[in-house]
Amino acid sequence: EEAEEMYKRAIEGKKKVVGLEHPSTLDSLHDLGIFYADRNRLTEAQEVLESVLKGYETTNGIDNTTIVTVVHSLGRLYRLQGNLSDAEKMLQRSVDAYEEINGSDHFQTLMAFYNLGLVYQDQGKLRQAQELFQKALIGLENEFGCSHGVPRAVLNSIDAI
Repeated sequence: EEAEEMYKRAIEGKKKVVGLEHPSTLDSLHDLGIFYADRNRLTEAQEVLESVLKGYETTNGIDNTTIVTVVHSLGRLYRLQGNLSDAEKMLQRSVDAYEEINGSDHFQTLMAFYNLGLVYQDQGKLRQAQELFQKALIGLENEFGCSHGVPRAVLNSIDAI
C-alpha cells in the first residue's frame, strides 16, 4: 500500500509540474501499471498501461523504444489475462520493432522472443514457440551464461514442450 501511494504521489506531482502527457509522467504511470500487474491487479494494470500507450503515441518526441516497451508490457499483461489474441499482436509488434531498433541479439529483443513464445505455447503453437525459445536461449546464454535465472527460465519453457 505504501509503495502504491508513493507511485501515485509522484505521478500527481509530475502532472502538476510538467503535465500528464510529459514523458516523465508517462514513465511513472508505466511503472504503476507494472506494479499493478505484478500484484495481479490486472484490470487496473490494463487501464493504466493502455492510457500510457495512448499518451506516448500522441506525444511528440518520444522515441520508438519507449513506445515499444509499453507495447511489450501490454502484451505480457494480455497474456496474464488470458487474452492470447491481443497478447500475440502486441508481442509480435514488440518483436518486430525491437529487432528493427536494436537487432536480434539485444536483451529487449530476446525477452520479446521469449514472451511471444510463451503466448504461442499457450495457444498450442508449439513449433513456433520452440523456435522463439531457441532464439532467446542462445542470445540470453551469450549475455548471461548458462546458469543465470533468465536463460534457465527459457530452458524450462523448452523442456515443458
